[in-house]
Amino acid sequence: MNYDMTLPLSLILIIIALLNIFYSYKKYHNNIKTIISVWVLIYMLYVFFVPSVYGVFTDFNSSISYGINPNNLVLVYFLEIIFICILLLTFYKAPSKRISVVISKIIPSMSVKSTVNLLLFLSIIVLVLHLDKILGGLVSYGQLVKYDASTNQEAIGAFFGVPLKFWAPISAIFMEPGKIAAALLVTMPYNSRLSMSKHKFKIYKFFALGVLIMVAIYGIAIGVRHITLGVFIIIAVAGVIHKRNKFIYMFIFGLIAMILIGPVIGSVYRVLLTQSSSSELGVVDRISILSDLKSESSENAFNKLWDEFGVRLVDARLSTGLIQFTDREGHVGLNVIANTLTAPVPRFFYSDKPAPRSYNGMHEGLAGYVVWNELTGRKWGLWGGYTAASHSWWEMSLLGVFLCAFIYGLFLRITVDSTAVKGLVGSLIVLYSINILHFDSFFMRSIPDLIMFFSRLMPLLIFIALWSKISRIKFVFSRCNKKKERI
Repeated sequence: MNYDMTLPLSLILIIIALLNIFYSYKKYHNNIKTIISVWVLIYMLYVFFVPSVYGVFTDFNSSISYGINPNNLVLVYFLEIIFICILLLTFYKAPSKRISVVISKIIPSMSVKSTVNLLLFLSIIVLVLHLDKILGGLVSYGQLVKYDASTNQEAIGAFFGVPLKFWAPISAIFMEPGKIAAALLVTMPYNSRLSMSKHKFKIYKFFALGVLIMVAIYGIAIGVRHITLGVFIIIAVAGVIHKRNKFIYMFIFGLIAMILIGPVIGSVYRVLLTQSSSSELGVVDRISILSDLKSESSENAFNKLWDEFGVRLVDARLSTGLIQFTDREGHVGLNVIANTLTAPVPRFFYSDKPAPRSYNGMHEGLAGYVVWNELTGRKWGLWGGYTAASHSWWEMSLLGVFLCAFIYGLFLRITVDSTAVKGLVGSLIVLYSINILHFDSFFMRSIPDLIMFFSRLMPLLIFIALWSKISRIKFVFSRCNKKKERI
């Protein structure tokens, strides 16, 4: 076999994804199901099809392609075809009535007003988290770390001085849902059931829009493009959910803007930000510098973007590292899942806790590092991407691929059905579940990645349940006060 075989296999994946869009739209006319179907197509394009086209045209000469066996790469594509077919079959054949009953017990019911207030509160958390970074100073990739010399560990956040042991979990649980909540609020039309004036509702919407604008600017200022592009993506998707397709134009504008300035951000701009002198620059100064760099750049933006495909869109190729590992060492079995099950337990109570998602309990046993080690021969380095199908093969061979595809298809169906049962709260959960803010391989998660996701989703669900109970208490008190006034 040779690398050229990946092209027809990637075309098969694209055909499956297109047929899925057509089938989903014609049968269900459900916006959330359509979003999932389109997301599957986008995933197939940037993980499999575009990298394959780039590789065939360049003879796979990208610097990150060395060490890749063409037979292993073809196997990665075959595994994905099996994976996506089982996933879609499970997604459409899952018993929706039973699922709806389960969802009703897990996700509490809330009034429209309580839901809007929840979305606003989550948006406020995003604002505070970003202000903590912006006011504390900016460096490349948005990391500002202060160390405690006695422990040689991160000690406090950037500006507000909140210990990271408290700040980091808040960010992990609420950052992404908060951005999604802001977009759902921005695109939401006024409803008479809101029990608030149009003026007050508009203030809510403008605040949420301000939060998203700040996030987009922040992404540009620190040189991380997917943060900015994610804002435009989520606004467009939220607009589709609310059946307000005019917001898709905002995504088109953002996509064009990122195509024009994205390559510059990924090259000379990031190099500049890694210099120590850049740590003193504020947001306005950084945007000004980027503007100057863009005006001085003579290279065609499309050519830069095309070249980046060979370096950035490589998850399918890097997955061959897991195939190579299993050829030599065998499949790692259930160790990865067993080590992941202890992830929610704090190390304070379990000091010898194994590294989650690791086959040997240590960080070098994580799939991302295994990939890097296999393909470069170096024990430590960058984190290598991988697909859920290849990760499942690494764990339990073809049985793992079948099992993971079934579980993930069922998971997607549960989250999608939650929107019909629980409205906007369900939309928040499903968009968080499919990682709508990122273009990466973890749209389709392996079983260990799903377990790690649940460790973040469960605290969010608990918070929503508490919010629902508090809202009901307030509602009861307000009704009692109204009755007293009438008497």
